[in-house]
Amino acid sequence: MYKIDIFTALKELELSEKSRGLTQGTIKRNQGFVGRFLKHTYSNFNINYVDEIQLNHVKSFLVYVFEQGNKAAYVNTYRKAISAYFNYIEGEEYIQYYKNPMLRVPKMKEPEVLVFAWSDDDIKKIKSKQLAGI
Repeated sequence: MYKIDIFTALKELELSEKSRGLTQGTIKRNQGFVGRFLKHTYSNFNINYVDEIQLNHVKSFLVYVFEQGNKAAYVNTYRKAISAYFNYIEGEEYIQYYKNPMLRVPKMKEPEVLVFAWSDDDIKKIKSKQLAGI
């Protein structure tokens, strides 16, 4: 295994995403999300190399994002970008499969969105009111 700096790996990921033909917007978004995670990890845990990042570092960051008032769906977007980062690192063999912390980071539960369904009678009432108003 080759030891690689966390920010060097982020630059490599950007090159990989460009070579795969991802849109500039997707690349910029992923770089932003992962960059914020790495800055948090570096400043709070003094992590320099990708093989030093552990499960608790990732969970700590995701909880931090959630506690800033963000919704679960937004936190899951961070999770997805961070997961792509670690999948890249694993694919390049900078870490071994079993050391990928994202394997044990579950998605945050998102609230269910209930959709109100109109009955046939409701639709008839609405139509009759519209016709009466013409």
